[in-house]
Amino acid sequence: METQTIDSENLATPTQLTPASDAHAKMIGLRPLGPLPIPQPDFELYRSTLRGGLLRHPRRLFNYLLAKYYPKAAWLPYLPTKLDIEPLSRCNFHCIMCPVSDWPKYQRAGDMSFEDFKKLIDSQYGLTEIKLQGLGEPLLARDTFFQMISYARSKELWVRTVTNGSLLHLNDNYRRLIDADPSEVQVSIDGATKETFEKIRRGSKFERVTENCGLLNGYCKEKGLVRTRMWTVIQKENVHEFLDFVPHAARMGFPRMTYALYLSGWGDEKWSESNSRLQAKSMLPENLRFRLSSSARILG
Repeated sequence: METQTIDSENLATPTQLTPASDAHAKMIGLRPLGPLPIPQPDFELYRSTLRGGLLRHPRRLFNYLLAKYYPKAAWLPYLPTKLDIEPLSRCNFHCIMCPVSDWPKYQRAGDMSFEDFKKLIDSQYGLTEIKLQGLGEPLLARDTFFQMISYARSKELWVRTVTNGSLLHLNDNYRRLIDADPSEVQVSIDGATKETFEKIRRGSKFERVTENCGLLNGYCKEKGLVRTRMWTVIQKENVHEFLDFVPHAARMGFPRMTYALYLSGWGDEKWSESNSRLQAKSMLPENLRFRLSSSARILG
């Protein structure tokens, strides 16, 4: 299994840790590990999606080249190449580190319609990739969510989405999600035990989510696809289970997982202060790189 750790607000800077166990790694024949990597998409799928979209859409290609090579300035002559789209702003969880907890009935706005989504995608001809999720659980949008993924993929866009995994068993959602052809599905798992998971992800059922992840990954395996990633936000409430997440991911069938060491404040003073108290980076073991990689190697 592939494990990665990130430690930055913009997910661009790998955490720098120097484990004392690198010497031990040499002794038992393992190469010492370098700086921890940042999350990377499936290279072949990403490259083929990008290449196909650029070759078949001349305006996208021209926009992409401008974005890549035009000097940075206050005014830019090109459209965005990447976009975060929040299709709905409501959730069935109210996690301890998420501002959804403050919203009346855990909702702040109406859902985006499929027609509005199409208009947005069609108007943004420079896009090469989107993240289709924001603050909220996208599977609550039901058929509309799957339509959005399928439409974006038909435009040869790289599509990443995030789910809490709680609704995958309903109406064969785990099948319908993968059949819509997302490029990557990240499932948020912030506890390796029932007690920790349900304490952080309030409103959840550990057993239900665990079983649903097995359904999702089993279906991907059946179809010969690698599309899922377990995503874990390390914080004070789960740092004691740090090394338990790798075997937990393996049991659920995840081929990849990512540890996030940064808790966002979402641009809000209250949540910045609250989440700063949950930060747990300083509590991590020095030799975590070696121990994580050793565990991942054993589990395949």
